[in-house]
Parts: sequence; C-alpha cells; structure tokens
Amino acid sequence: MKLSAQGRNHWLLSGSLDIASIPLLWEQLANLISVAGPLTISLKAVEQSSSAGLAVLLQALQVARQNDCNLRFRDIPDDLAALARMSNVLSLLGGK
Repeated sequence: MKLSAQGRNHWLLSGSLDIASIPLLWEQLANLISVAGPLTISLKAVEQSSSAGLAVLLQALQVARQNDCNLRFRDIPDDLAALARMSNVLSLLGGK
C-alpha cells in the first residue's frame, strides 16, 4: 500500500487495501488529516480491497469530520464499491 502526493492536497492510494496494509495506511491517513484542509484521495490504483480496507476508509472520514478536514475519496474501484454497496455505505465514500 502506498499513498503518493499528486498535487496540493491530492493523493493517490495504490496497492492492496487489506488487513495487512491497514496499520501503515492508518498512520499515513491520520497524519494527512491532521495537517490538511481539503483532501482528495484517488483510489484508482487500489488493486484489491477487503472489508478491513473499507472500514479504515470510513474511519478516516469520521476522524476527518471531527478535525474539520474535508476528506473525499474518488475513483472507487468496482470491488470496493460493491463491498460498500452491500454494506449500504457507498454514499459515504462518495460513490453512487
């Protein structure tokens, strides 16, 4: 899992979004949320996702709201969108 800067307050998340990647990803997300105002993270390079990955993204949204950080995810991969849809949380991620 890698989080790469793509411009001012724009980031790209790549790799597998699974239980093994959660600790490092959470650390990176928490750091970004604490210093960034508006923050957009593209998920287009996420190769594989799991319910644990979905949970960490939802947790990031909650912490961002608590810290007045406008966090937005875009380019949600189909497998992650399907998982979020089954859990009835797709709209929270910004999906349709």
